[in-house]
Amino acid sequence: MKHQRLQELCEAYALDALDDNEHRMLESHLQSGCAECTKKMAELQRVGAALGFSIAPVAPPPELKQKVLEQLASEAPSPFYFVRAEEGQWRELAPGVAVKILFADLQHQRTTMLVRMAAGSHFAGHRHGGAEELFILEGDCLCQGQNLHAGDYHRAAGGSTHGVTSTANGCLMLVISPEIEIL
Repeated sequence: MKHQRLQELCEAYALDALDDNEHRMLESHLQSGCAECTKKMAELQRVGAALGFSIAPVAPPPELKQKVLEQLASEAPSPFYFVRAEEGQWRELAPGVAVKILFADLQHQRTTMLVRMAAGSHFAGHRHGGAEELFILEGDCLCQGQNLHAGDYHRAAGGSTHGVTSTANGCLMLVISPEIEIL
């Protein structure tokens, strides 16, 4: 991606308006040490912080607290969460590799997802910020030199680095992982 386009993404990043792919690309670019984009991000953060203090505070009406508490009580999350097979969206991570997020546990920074790889596809090497677990539901997968098939399980420790993961005939995996850093 051209540097000018990465600079344009900085504003959207500051507003938390990037899609996952753009977010990863810009984060990677910033981590590479680009002084120009790092400076731009610092300026945007200063502006954002200043905006919050530029408006005089307004006292809410007294009945608002009760109204908010009632609304929260009516929307209390169920202790059970379901995703039907036809629900959710598949997003392409790489050619022939798609992911469907089932649940994002923000508190523990873990995501449960399905990963579908088309026959002959591969996923780039990546580093794990925390433990990653995968369970092969269908097909075959070559992971860290091991041929895995339906019913096989693999766990990578936090901080470990995977090489390229590939499939000859295609596969479907259940993956539980924190965000990964693509190498």
